[in-house]
Amino acid sequence: MRALRQVTFAGIVGAALASGQASAAFSDENDIDVRASKEGDVIVVDVDLAVRASRDEVWNVLTDYDHMAEFVANLESSAVISRTDNALDVIQKGKARYGLLSFPFESVRHVVLTPSREIHSKIVSGDMAGSEITTRVASDGAMTQVSVRSQFVPTIWIPPIIGPQAIASETRKQWFTLREEVLRRRALVAEPIPAAR
Repeated sequence: MRALRQVTFAGIVGAALASGQASAAFSDENDIDVRASKEGDVIVVDVDLAVRASRDEVWNVLTDYDHMAEFVANLESSAVISRTDNALDVIQKGKARYGLLSFPFESVRHVVLTPSREIHSKIVSGDMAGSEITTRVASDGAMTQVSVRSQFVPTIWIPPIIGPQAIASETRKQWFTLREEVLRRRALVAEPIPAAR
């Protein structure tokens, strides 16, 4: 079951992942394409989703590590502990949930940013050390496409069908939550400022 903790890192990033407690006010998670598979000892998770927002709006949420616990439901804390140019170390603590089961996690990720285009992160200590996630961001202006590949070696046996399906389900909830935060911030910017009385 420790492998389900990876769901917290699958994109964020992140990442594999969240309990998905965000409101469906802006979008639906069914259009988020998630594929999880087991290749030998390695679990591979691929994610593709579109966001009706600019590349910068999406990038700002994906890299907002100091505030990530405010909008990712399974995170208790998230903070940048060191930064050198476009490389940073992030410590995150929380609890991944799947149904009635929950799994505490605490990890440090080394993140390398290629501004507005790519995020590469590797867990260097804590749960699922060695896991790698690459997130790519592309935009045509009105829409931004996010593509993620996460791979990790679980420390326990993963059922060949049910295991990847569970990981895919939690990963989809994670990315739904992240997309909702992008759209929430975009809506706030679009709202007119009330006139002073």
